[in-house]
Amino acid sequence: MTFPILAILLFAISAFCGMGCQQVVSPTITLIPASTPEVIDSVFEGMPVCFTLERDLYEGVRYPEVNFLQVILNSDPDTRLTQEGAGSSGEETDYFGSLTKAAVKRFQEKYAPEILAPLGLKEGTGYVGPTTRAKLNQILLSTAVPCVGSSVLGPGSYVDVPEGAKDLRLLQLKVINTSSLPITINTIVVETSHLEQVRLYGSKSSPSASVSVDPSNHRAVLSSLNWVVGPGCYMTLPIGGDLSKEAVAGSPIHLDVTVVGANISLAGDFPISASRFWFAGHPR
Repeated sequence: MTFPILAILLFAISAFCGMGCQQVVSPTITLIPASTPEVIDSVFEGMPVCFTLERDLYEGVRYPEVNFLQVILNSDPDTRLTQEGAGSSGEETDYFGSLTKAAVKRFQEKYAPEILAPLGLKEGTGYVGPTTRAKLNQILLSTAVPCVGSSVLGPGSYVDVPEGAKDLRLLQLKVINTSSLPITINTIVVETSHLEQVRLYGSKSSPSASVSVDPSNHRAVLSSLNWVVGPGCYMTLPIGGDLSKEAVAGSPIHLDVTVVGANISLAGDFPISASRFWFAGHPR
């Protein structure tokens, strides 16, 4: 009797998580494993709130994420880059060199059933792809609390956009639910410049929520959302909008999320800022 009951319970939990995620229509939905028996017991100091690895990493690249990859690897003696010098604990860098590649190989081989076996591999490659990221993120999220942050790291990029542009997507807001209860997002408050309409996007390029910017305080309040992030789920929510008619060439555009209201407290480094964009014709 125990096994059928357990099977039904696991199915119900899985279905509930899926339903919760589906209510927030998003291009990125990732399930977080409910059990992490091999988690490295460590506090990752200096990492941004809600940080997860979102792109492939490999030898020769230089990204902010590499620094945090090295922090995770250095937290385990089996995957430590080096004992001293650049790349050692406390001296991590943003460069993916030979030491990082070798450490990634050791990490992949330590968790071979989860990382290598699904790909039919027996030896580590040193390339941080989807299965390696999934395991790294599982370790990261095992120490996390329900939180909200940005999917993009590093300084804002400078992008030329035409005057009067519509549907600019300026920020990928990320919500992670590591709790056993659903998170209901009710309100998102945005402060912006040179936007007249703010939109929270769903699938197929269709706005899921839209509101005008108050010109007196440059603020937009997306309310009564009632979007649910199921237990063990995280998702990204694209936010952007339309340029105002008063904006002129060379004007900077910014978008900051200052409040995310939910049924539980969410950790976050507010304001959560989008990259800064510029109109076409602005001198570089």
